[in-house]
Amino acid sequence: MFRISALFVAFGLLAACTVADAQEADQAWVMNPPEGLQMVVEAAVTAGNEATEVARELTETTSPAIAQIEALNRQATQTSQLSEMLGDTIGQGLLNLRELQKEQEAILAALTDEQRRELETRALAEASQAAVNRHVGSTTWVCLVAGEMQYRDSWGEPRSGGRTHEGIDIMARWGTPMVAPKAGELTFRYDPIGGKSFYLTTIEGDVWFGTHLSSYATSGWVEAGTVIGYIGRSGNAVGNHVHFEYRPGGNSKNAVNPFPIVEAHCENGRSAPRSQEPAE
Repeated sequence: MFRISALFVAFGLLAACTVADAQEADQAWVMNPPEGLQMVVEAAVTAGNEATEVARELTETTSPAIAQIEALNRQATQTSQLSEMLGDTIGQGLLNLRELQKEQEAILAALTDEQRRELETRALAEASQAAVNRHVGSTTWVCLVAGEMQYRDSWGEPRSGGRTHEGIDIMARWGTPMVAPKAGELTFRYDPIGGKSFYLTTIEGDVWFGTHLSSYATSGWVEAGTVIGYIGRSGNAVGNHVHFEYRPGGNSKNAVNPFPIVEAHCENGRSAPRSQEPAE
């Protein structure tokens, strides 16, 4: 700023020298100018040189900014082009998805009732197996028998009335505490076959079911590990044990074998052969 001000001062001093003054000057005056004029000339030359330096510095200072603006402009252009390309790709993907959905609807419409039931059964089995695998790898699932125990994979074994066993048997001494394997809402029921039974419904909608208890604890919301009842042989049970079921989604027709879950988490027990004492 000081350099620019000096430049304007020098130009003002030069302008103060009128044309008439210049015409009256002789050759000697030109060759030997008065001291005041000499100072003005030197000041003008100095101001000119400083003005040149200021211009150079301004150029050096603004060049990077201009280059940065140009780079941002190029980036904006590239981003706009990429956005247009992605828009086209997404749009085409949605069109392809709609076509696939139409094809699936046409295939389903052509299925017979038997084929449709088979597909539904297969899908349900896959979902149920995925649920079992999830609990096998869980770090929060708690073994439901809090004491020495023995369990056996009696899933699918024949039962009276043409039924099959839709659970497993966990054997322990009469009165051994049973705890909630997961947090959930606990309810109880009694019937002549199962005797004293419990239903534990989790927030995911799954149901854990057990029968043949000797006595209940308190119903309502319970946390995992809370005592819910005691081992017994009520109903038509043979020997002290709990018949244990897992029903993903809460559907009683969707019971799956909980043996892998019990085997993964019940370190206080041991697995018995399938041929061991059958139980209801």
